[in-house]
This record gives sequence, structure tokens and C-alpha cells, in this order.
Amino acid sequence: MQSADGAITIFRHIYPSFYIKSAREIEGIRVIKFVNDDNEYIYFIQTPNGTEMSLDTESGEKREVKVNDKKALLTQKGDKNILIWNNEEFSFHMTSNLDEKKLIFIAESLEKK
Repeated sequence: MQSADGAITIFRHIYPSFYIKSAREIEGIRVIKFVNDDNEYIYFIQTPNGTEMSLDTESGEKREVKVNDKKALLTQKGDKNILIWNNEEFSFHMTSNLDEKKLIFIAESLEKK
């Protein structure tokens, strides 16, 4: 997806069966929903660092994990996993019904082109 600044967010390792169901960008906040025919989904949000967001992680099991050797927060809540991490420029949030290993693998393949 191309943003207003011309940058394109891609995942090198999103499974071939996923396609973009919806995508939008409002005031620098990028939201993309990926789905496949097996009822799996990835809901991806990218915001500039410092943007306030409200995420529903209450009553979930939280633990620290690594995404590209940086600290990240993984919350398991019901049948979904919520992964939150950041780099120098952006904060990222992925919610999915994929298992945590697949979700982290996909998160680590995020690129800005």
C-alpha cells in the first residue's frame, strides 16, 4: 500500500493465500486487513510513533517477544493474538487468528519500499 509520502508497506513473507480485503490511510495512520479462504485474518495498523491508540488487551495473557531483535508485546486473548512493536519511525499493531510463530514471522518481514 502506498502512503501519502510515497512509501509502500509490504510483507515479504505474507502467505500466498492472503489478499487485501480493505486498506486505508487517514492522517498518517495506515490500516490494512488481510484475509484468506481459510477464515484466517491479519488486521495491521501502522501509526507514527507517539500516536495515541486504544487497544483491547485487557484480560489477555501478555508476554514479551522479539520482532527483528527488538522488544515486542504479544497478547493472547481468546482465539486471537495481538502483536505490538515499533521501530525508530512507526508503531505497529497486528491482530490475527494465526498462531504466534506465524504472526511473528510475518511481522519480521515488514519492509518500507
